[in-house]
Amino acid sequence: MPRLPRIGSYPLLDRAARYFPIRRLLREHTSPGDSLLEVGSGPFGIGWFHRRAFVGCDVEFELPPTPPLVPVVARAHRLPFPDASFDAVVLSDVLEHVDPAARVDVLREALRVTRKLAVIGFPCGPDALRVDRSLYEEYRRRSLSPPRWLEEHMRNGLPDERVVEELPGAWKVFTCGNESVRFHEWMMTSQLSFARRAAFRAALMLVPAVVERLLRYADGTPPYRRIFAVMPVSG
Repeated sequence: MPRLPRIGSYPLLDRAARYFPIRRLLREHTSPGDSLLEVGSGPFGIGWFHRRAFVGCDVEFELPPTPPLVPVVARAHRLPFPDASFDAVVLSDVLEHVDPAARVDVLREALRVTRKLAVIGFPCGPDALRVDRSLYEEYRRRSLSPPRWLEEHMRNGLPDERVVEELPGAWKVFTCGNESVRFHEWMMTSQLSFARRAAFRAALMLVPAVVERLLRYADGTPPYRRIFAVMPVSG
């Protein structure tokens, strides 16, 4: 298990919950030297948990991008890369921040630039939306400003999982649930507490392998998020 980067802030449990299964898919379907692009990476992206160099693109970087991420400023629906530029592409919790009318274009771009694999994850379904609304109301109840990502969930609504399954073209699509809605609700509410947030971060810094094993038990039903492994059909 590689050590996590020691930089100005620390990984949160919700990032680990969504990136650990993505990392497992990358290990299963790609080789160590394969190239990787993460769309909508922010300044850290999967680099918290994947210590090989990768390209991370976003419309802006609010904090200085941190190695092993190599930053590129770009929009997800118009990536500045030729076809099949990368062995794998990751699109994690991005579609819910995109205007619903542009989601299919974002997916098509991600698939256009991959050779082997696209891993696409996003919250979806009425149970996930209920949890997000509950968390939004909890921020307001505590007189706290909801984070921008949550405001965007409320404004854009959550994607329908069929947006991936109905893409045109020859693709093999495998999907799995990620985080039960019950666990996600507990986790996100817990992180409103400074003490719990600090405890989660300490556990991720000290015993990430243990945290990863425990998080696998949190993938119950109904899921908050679905993760899709999309691969081209050869021949």
